[in-house]
Amino acid sequence: MKWILVLLVSVSAFAGKAPKHIIYKSESVIGQKLCYTGDTGTGKEGQYLVADAMEAEGCSKVFIAGDMVYTFGMISNKSKQLKKKFLNPYKKLIEKGVTFHVSTGNHDYLLREKVWNKIHKEYDFVTHPNLFYAEIYKDVCFITIDSTSVAHYIYLGRQLKQKKWLKKVKEELKDHCSATIALGHHPVWSAGDHGDANKYFTRFAKKQLAGVFDMYIAGHDHHLSHEGESKGTTFLVSGAGAKLRPLKYPARGPFAKSVLGYVVVEVQKDQGKTFLNYQFKGVDSEGKPYLLFEEDKQALGYR
Repeated sequence: MKWILVLLVSVSAFAGKAPKHIIYKSESVIGQKLCYTGDTGTGKEGQYLVADAMEAEGCSKVFIAGDMVYTFGMISNKSKQLKKKFLNPYKKLIEKGVTFHVSTGNHDYLLREKVWNKIHKEYDFVTHPNLFYAEIYKDVCFITIDSTSVAHYIYLGRQLKQKKWLKKVKEELKDHCSATIALGHHPVWSAGDHGDANKYFTRFAKKQLAGVFDMYIAGHDHHLSHEGESKGTTFLVSGAGAKLRPLKYPARGPFAKSVLGYVVVEVQKDQGKTFLNYQFKGVDSEGKPYLLFEEDKQALGYR
């Protein structure tokens, strides 16, 4: 009987623990330019042009939706690929104090997908404490998911662990977040070459993304598109951070274009309500940004 009581107490204590991999910041992001890009890791001209445009934009934070290093990711945080395909292209942004918040993509998974955990510890301007994590700035919440482990069923154990984590995070933050933006590599719907997600990720997205967050931004396909809304969640693709592929399918939403560029999100407050203004920006041959599409939506936080 004594051992049963000890076991019950232990389980109860474990169940009551706050979820791991949540980073709380005292900083507010209201009015900042939050720039979302993806599929960046070529180290070639296109990546530098987009980096120059984000510098000209005045981005304060850059969120990368995976594939930071083509083609096989990295085996070590000391790899020469890190300098060639991340540190050098974003050198000007780093020197200006811009921070980078990254999600692992399928190419980052090919060697050692957790190498960005070590980069997070080594460079204070890189955030990636885990394959899935959350950042809380006052009452604006950013959730980064590991979409690759969901899209590929061989990672079932990791997928189940992430689902449990997402449930705990929602319970922890549901009354705290005035706005929620999720980041991941794989889109649910896409006008690009890959098209819509496979059944594994689609099933996950319908329960874990749609109707939960205000916005989900992904990459994987190398273009920019607004793929519409589901249960009040806006789905965007921003995978044009270095190289392009032509569009293959009609977009579900109001905008799709295969040009180098990124998405800018600004969080705004008005009369006690929170709004997200988001813009698709193209990049010209001189590395200058130009407006492609703009929209506003009221944020509802965790739902």
